[in-house]
Amino acid sequence: MSSPNQYRYSPLGIARQIRLLHLKPGEQSDAIQISIRDTNLDQQPMYEALSYTWGDPLEKSLIVCNDDGDTLPVTLNCEAALRRLRSRTEERTLWVDAICIDQSNLPERGQQVQLMSEIYHQAQRVLAYLGESSDDSHVGIDFLLQDVQMFGTSGRPSVGLGPDKTTSPQQRAIDRILERSYFKRVWILQEIVFAKDIHIILGDQTVDWRDFSRVVFYVDINKKMYLGSNYGQMPPSVVFYRDRSKSLVSGKPSNEIPQSLLELLRDTRHCQSTDPRDKIHALLGMSTEREEPALAPDYSLTARQTFIHLTKFLISRDGRLDILSHVQGNPSVENLPSWVPDWSCSNTAEVLGHKKDSVRPYKASLERPANVLFQQDPETLIVKGKVFDTVLKVGPVYRMGTEASAIALRQWESMVSALNSEHDRDTSASFMDTLIAYSSYAGPNAFRIFYPSWRRLIIGAEDLGQRDRAEATIFQDQVKKASNGRALFVTEKEYIGLGPANLQKGSKVAVLLGGSVPFVLWEQQGYFTLVGECYVHGLMNGEVVQNSTELQMIHIR
Repeated sequence: MSSPNQYRYSPLGIARQIRLLHLKPGEQSDAIQISIRDTNLDQQPMYEALSYTWGDPLEKSLIVCNDDGDTLPVTLNCEAALRRLRSRTEERTLWVDAICIDQSNLPERGQQVQLMSEIYHQAQRVLAYLGESSDDSHVGIDFLLQDVQMFGTSGRPSVGLGPDKTTSPQQRAIDRILERSYFKRVWILQEIVFAKDIHIILGDQTVDWRDFSRVVFYVDINKKMYLGSNYGQMPPSVVFYRDRSKSLVSGKPSNEIPQSLLELLRDTRHCQSTDPRDKIHALLGMSTEREEPALAPDYSLTARQTFIHLTKFLISRDGRLDILSHVQGNPSVENLPSWVPDWSCSNTAEVLGHKKDSVRPYKASLERPANVLFQQDPETLIVKGKVFDTVLKVGPVYRMGTEASAIALRQWESMVSALNSEHDRDTSASFMDTLIAYSSYAGPNAFRIFYPSWRRLIIGAEDLGQRDRAEATIFQDQVKKASNGRALFVTEKEYIGLGPANLQKGSKVAVLLGGSVPFVLWEQQGYFTLVGECYVHGLMNGEVVQNSTELQMIHIR
């Protein structure tokens, strides 16, 4: 039960009404004091918007709200941000989600989330609070500020870069800044994309987002150039999303193809949110589905219901099963049907064949539309397709950048060699194609010539020249998109392929209408569960479904 002096929200009125907080001036040690007032977005109010991480929701502090002394609990990180933003002499008007939205009012949360892209776009500037300074963060920010002054003459960062600088103090400091939880937060994508202007605040230092992203870009280039295939940790993609999504904000024509919600979900699978439902809601305003009423945020639905609803909607609308390719790992949402991706879990491997323009190079079902039934059992996916083979052998999971990668490669080669000796045939070309999930119908595999250099790199050869390393890096980039996080398998019909990390002997391989790729299923009593997508060499161009009389309705739970 609320205490007598706890601040109580008044319901918002018309649809475009929002609240703004007015941060009272004060000294560093003074208690935080604010007032909250309603306004309307159509009135073009003047304010700044805070972009930050909430922090631990269980650790809270009380701030003073309004002149009557009411208090409002906020997370410690929210309080720290307000303390850092507070002026000593002037009131500051802000929009802060945790305070300006009544988080206990579920309908209001859904309605305000739909306005957030406009809220951040109308703000005079967005203030990206990364937290307080620690360790060597000042080295990174000083590097950025120094670069701002020097960039005009060189066109690129002038310090901390070069072949002997991949582990310079400046680059290490930038790396540690990028490891902060702020850059893992899914909400920040739309907050930075729609902002007119962004200031990054780290402790008592401030830097413009453009300068920050530019230095991160060149640090990344420097590492790629001098570390080659040994460079594993890429910068968070969110750092560059603002440049990629300018047409969303400007509304002007662009050569950039707008991203669908599914593409955004794919690109941000590694991002985090306190509420699993927000993995979807935080991206909707940036997607081509942002005006879709059926996908409007509804916090009365559980995460399980939200994930099921999205999967059904996309399958029914598009007649495609591409969303099933995102079923990976062990779900954390309880009792989720196997055919529904759990967006709260990080992916264990990249989705096969996805390009930036969302066109996949595979046609396992000949681009025939999905034939799906949901009516009989709302949580069973009934889809037409064909179960055509059984997994006979499963190799270890290949994981890039580990000592086990060489062991996995040798075991994979042994599995393929066994096929060669049994049938007196050479499957080396098929193996190289499989390693990078190559689309054979696209023409000869031009990457095969780089395989020998890559293999020597993986098994630890020490006599690699500069050209060998360059070739190895080219092949490694393709392996990362296909084999990394997957297991090689051989079927009873002697096909080789790549499957999910949790693949087991005895799993079934099927092609489902509406699917670009085959899928691995596990057979239960009278139904199947979906294990994940797979690549099967020689069966990615419709070979399985050419005879439609052999198709059947497959029940997946």
